[in-house]
Amino acid sequence: NQAARAIVFNGAASANSTGVTVSNNLVGDQATLAGVPPYIAPTTTVYTKGVWINGTNAITISGNSIKSILSYVPTAMTGIELVSAIGSGTINISNNTVNGVVTNSVAGTSSVYGMLISSAGGPYTISGNTVSNVQLVSTSFTPRPRGISVGTAATSGTIEKNNVSTIYNRSSGTGGVAGIELTSGNNITVRNNFVSDVNQNMTGGAAFSTTFGTMGLRVAAGT
Repeated sequence: NQAARAIVFNGAASANSTGVTVSNNLVGDQATLAGVPPYIAPTTTVYTKGVWINGTNAITISGNSIKSILSYVPTAMTGIELVSAIGSGTINISNNTVNGVVTNSVAGTSSVYGMLISSAGGPYTISGNTVSNVQLVSTSFTPRPRGISVGTAATSGTIEKNNVSTIYNRSSGTGGVAGIELTSGNNITVRNNFVSDVNQNMTGGAAFSTTFGTMGLRVAAGT
């Protein structure tokens, strides 16, 4: 609690570490956010990244409760993020709770993610997680909130048994919103997930398309 980034592993390359395990931690103020953003409480929590991993060969992230990632800082906010230089070892992200990743920055141009998996060289599994209350209040057109977003060069991946809900883009810019999004990678299996309550403010009417729509599952690239 009381940090910009709660749990960080920052390696320069995948060869710097054979593996990282992050399990059974409480990250951020554990109270459930009430009402609608912008939120004025809690005033003390984690305010940009819950779990942030860079430069290792294999990863296990499990059993963590990550709540109230919340601030007015105009930067990308994530519950769990794999950034870069992730090797070909096994990646398992399972049975975590991510509840409340919200930017209060009205002028911000960065988005919010429950989970953002930008790097994985080997097979990955994202399973049994609960991701909820991922919201954006920015007036900018650019940001697009996502519950789970995956874009890697991995040879295969499985996304299953996740519960993703209350993913909101409150910007009138109509920039889009997605419960689960795939932006690259092949041989990806997405099965038995429950996605609900994905919504955006449509009053601005700036764009309606496969990029900027309201989508439970968005497959932008890959197979």
